[in-house]
Amino acid sequence: MIIGIMGAMPDEVDQLCAKLENVTVEPYGGVEYHRGTLAGKQVVVCCAGMGKANAAATTQVLITRYGAEKIIFSGIAGNMTSKIGIGDVVIGKTVLYHDAQLDMICQNPPFLKEYTGDPALIAAAEAAKSRAAAAKELRGKPGATKDGHLIPLLANVGKPSDAAKALEYGAEGVGLFRTEFLFIGNSEPPSVEEQTKAYTELLSQFPGKKVVIRMLDAGADKPLPFLTPEDEPNPALGLRGLRTLRAHMDVLEGQLKALAAADAATDANLWVMAPMVADQHEADYFVKLGKSFGLKFVGAMAEVPSIALMADKVADVADFVSIGTNDLTQYTCALDRQNAKLEPFFDPHHPAVLKAIRMTIEAGHRHGIWVGICGELGADLTLTETFLAFGVDELSVTPRSVLPLRNAVRMTDTRESSERILSDLDSDYTAR
Repeated sequence: MIIGIMGAMPDEVDQLCAKLENVTVEPYGGVEYHRGTLAGKQVVVCCAGMGKANAAATTQVLITRYGAEKIIFSGIAGNMTSKIGIGDVVIGKTVLYHDAQLDMICQNPPFLKEYTGDPALIAAAEAAKSRAAAAKELRGKPGATKDGHLIPLLANVGKPSDAAKALEYGAEGVGLFRTEFLFIGNSEPPSVEEQTKAYTELLSQFPGKKVVIRMLDAGADKPLPFLTPEDEPNPALGLRGLRTLRAHMDVLEGQLKALAAADAATDANLWVMAPMVADQHEADYFVKLGKSFGLKFVGAMAEVPSIALMADKVADVADFVSIGTNDLTQYTCALDRQNAKLEPFFDPHHPAVLKAIRMTIEAGHRHGIWVGICGELGADLTLTETFLAFGVDELSVTPRSVLPLRNAVRMTDTRESSERILSDLDSDYTAR
């Protein structure tokens, strides 16, 4: 089990981090997330800051990005639970924290300040528990809306061993497999044989099911000493993704060769996509190259505004497009996710981001190709109806988010909601 620990103030986080072992730090969305072990438990520590919006956003990142199954509010943050305002309930010394977006109950340990909970809120939390239990009954059933539209729900995974968790939560396949785990921490690229073994291990766990593998996305927040420049003045807008791979053809072709070999050795339905594709020219290059190695389904990720603007032409050459909402938000809203000063402006709900997503989906459908979402925004239940109204073909989220998302999809009737949502896309938006 991975435990997320949130402190309200930086000094609290510093005190907690001083106790961690095997620590790695990952900046994300203007917040530093410290991963390590504490008393033998896998934990992720971060500073939530004061206020409802910060606590809600950080909680969602801990659950959707890091797979936290329990959230702990430490110190001052523990005393601010009554200020969070999204369904926290206190019973004795135990806080049952209900994240309405994720429809999950997170429980913190019994060292927080004791006070009496509101009976109405307690009843609401118990009702949420019942909904969560009902969602578990949907495990193994296909994703489908109330009015019968099939929406496959897949899982995002980072290494082959994560497949077990995806299957446990009823994912219908893998919508995003990140290949960086094979490269990070090494002084040179892994061999074709090493890669083939890892991809075969993953694919063999999904016979007859779809598995979408993303090519290496090196650069920006994922620098690799043997691939990316050390002296780039602005890594967020530097050499990254497909452009990095094209500058290192041995790595690009080695990865494609390994994927083709693993595909031939297994019965999964392999789809391969390139990251950070800017336009139809880059998409066409990668699709043709991938198919020259024998890959059957080759596509592109939509993570920058240019591909949304050129989506019709991209759909002419690609087999599919998968939308990465994290980077799409970063580049659409003109901000560096690693810059803490820009965190207040990082808003995936911005109408420009949603319109870019809609443009990409609609362009794909005009040309008869599949378009899915594999970014963290896919797990945001406040946007489930919106994405369904856009006509998204598939949603891929962390394994933990599959069941609550399946429940939300099955409760949605697109006949009732689509027209309203499409007409009100930006009418109720409030800038952060």
